[in-house]
Amino acid sequence: MAEFADFPELPKRVMKVTQEEMNKARLPLADRDYCAHMLIPLNKCRAAEAWLPWKCEEERHAYEKCQYEDYVLRQKELILMRKKQQNEALTKQLEKEGKSSDDAALDATIRQGILDSIKGPAHVSSH
Repeated sequence: MAEFADFPELPKRVMKVTQEEMNKARLPLADRDYCAHMLIPLNKCRAAEAWLPWKCEEERHAYEKCQYEDYVLRQKELILMRKKQQNEALTKQLEKEGKSSDDAALDATIRQGILDSIKGPAHVSSH
């Protein structure tokens, strides 16, 4: 069976700041995620502006957008993982029952289901 090699790859998340930079910025462990590179300048701005809520709006918006896009990507990864597990379970069940399946038709159906399920909302940008 095809190993989903021809599916569009989801972008790989990469840490854009080092542990040393996060330590220097005194980021709490809970905030050391894939958006830490956006939180460091936001926290610097907040400290410089005495945490006034109407200040640092651009930095806050950029950080919150990063958090949202990371959430959407994690949900897509979860859906893709579940679809792969369902495919494996279906294949094992068919093998156990001794039934032969038309692999091409099964792959096409599963591939279409996965592609349909990982399509994100139209308003989400891919930056």
